[in-house]
Amino acid sequence: MLPLIIFIIVHSIAYNGISRMNYYKIRGEGVLYNPMWASTAIGSAIMRWYMFLALPLACLNGLLMLGWIGLILAGVGTFVCQILVQIITYHIIRIGSVTQFTLFGFISFIWTIANIFSY
Repeated sequence: MLPLIIFIIVHSIAYNGISRMNYYKIRGEGVLYNPMWASTAIGSAIMRWYMFLALPLACLNGLLMLGWIGLILAGVGTFVCQILVQIITYHIIRIGSVTQFTLFGFISFIWTIANIFSY
């Protein structure tokens, strides 16, 4: 259960980072807040696909870790924890959205690959 909770927190931080990066891009402020790679075609595709696949990947990891209960916990937990992460990173701890996505998104991606191969 503890690895699933840690994964939910890590994945929620990455999900919050990519959500904020896409928000800046939609508002036209991506040039100010997003890195240079996000303005390329490949970077834009990475941002778009990760945004749509974040919750299904969390559910897949929950399923691989704890079965059907983990699937539900990971899906709901990631969504709720993402809101809490947004409040904490905006008001208490100032962590940039690019750092959130690149660091924690990479950890989440590696963790997903490890879960798939260990299943």
